[in-house]
Amino acid sequence: MKFMIKAWYSVICNMILIFMVSNSQNVLSQQELSERIPKNTKLIYVVDSVQIANDQVSKIVPSDIATVIVVKGKSATDLLGTKAKDGIVYIETKQFAKKRYWRFFAAKLANYSKILPNPDNDSHIQYVLDGRILKKDYEGELSTINDNNIRAMAIIPKDTLLKRYGIYRKQFGVEIFTK
Repeated sequence: MKFMIKAWYSVICNMILIFMVSNSQNVLSQQELSERIPKNTKLIYVVDSVQIANDQVSKIVPSDIATVIVVKGKSATDLLGTKAKDGIVYIETKQFAKKRYWRFFAAKLANYSKILPNPDNDSHIQYVLDGRILKKDYEGELSTINDNNIRAMAIIPKDTLLKRYGIYRKQFGVEIFTK
């Protein structure tokens, strides 16, 4: 069953706990996680907007995860009915998150799709969020940028990237300022 991201996003933003998952953070092992969840709990897992069987969760590579969102209680049942009474775990992969922010940035910045024709290889671009240089595992953070939280955004050339941030190995920068 597919779910539309926009519908999920607007509902979820106000009522859930968001964990940014990256290689540098401590993440519970599968065994530790199963020990903390009661045996009769039937969580619903949604990966990249597609509901998956519970036995498929172990096949997800942790380093591919951009965000994990846990929806509990009334919020979960409001989204998916009584089958979600134990909760929903929404997982977004880095590749999926990258496609989402690429579409948003391409719609907001005139030349973004020219310097980055597709979301698959943005290694020549340096993202800067609120003055902070994003170095790795930033996909989840960038995918949360939307019309409600963005203040300004601009593509900056290599020379400006060097002057402002001391970065010389990237061809372009994307500065993003949030509210």
